[in-house]
Amino acid sequence: MKPLLEQLKANSNDENVRRMQELQKQLESHAEKKNTLYRLYAQKVVDPVLFRQEMNALQKQAESCRMEIAQLEQETHGETEIIAELKQLLRFTEQHSAMLTEFQETWFSAFAEQIILYDRNHIGFRLKCGLLLKEEI
Repeated sequence: MKPLLEQLKANSNDENVRRMQELQKQLESHAEKKNTLYRLYAQKVVDPVLFRQEMNALQKQAESCRMEIAQLEQETHGETEIIAELKQLLRFTEQHSAMLTEFQETWFSAFAEQIILYDRNHIGFRLKCGLLLKEEI
């Protein structure tokens, strides 16, 4: 689990943060273009039809950027939660190095998210940290 934790830490936010910064720059650029377009329209340099077309295009592009930023923020938050859950599981396994011989509902519900029944002989446990443990019974 330690290598998984290190990999998640290294890869989780770097790409998302870089992309969000790019999108923020694009939003700033769109705002500057809108201001320039308003000035040109006020000076009657730009035709009203062209003005509306360009404004609509800029608004669509800006909305697309905002939606992608929101999605990336949500992904980043989800990855942060997975890392926190994995750290908690790792701490638990380090503290309880002896084999558990009986079921503990509190520990199970603290780490397990879902039980998956594949067939009569195989089940899976989806943990909150994202791991899927397949077991044969």
